[in-house]
Amino acid sequence: MVLDRAKFEPGSASTPAVASASSQTNPTNAQLDIVSNPAGAEISVDGNFMGDTPSDITVPSGVHTVTITKHGYKPWERKLTVSGGKINVTADLEQ
Repeated sequence: MVLDRAKFEPGSASTPAVASASSQTNPTNAQLDIVSNPAGAEISVDGNFMGDTPSDITVPSGVHTVTITKHGYKPWERKLTVSGGKINVTADLEQ
């Protein structure tokens, strides 16, 4: 196997391009830990059904609208701006 020394030397022109491209294609995700009172409510994120409470949902960084609904209760909705990590979301539903 023949190695090209230029590719391993500091300041190589190809190194910054690769780092830049990989940082753009790998967005940071956040984990939403969603619970409701009472439990068993439906979770929608950005209008898409994601499951029932309690649930852990992974979303990309950015602004998301979380809606929690349960028959007999008023809908609960919040806009969240996430940039990574774990976020606890607790929805106290009103009748």
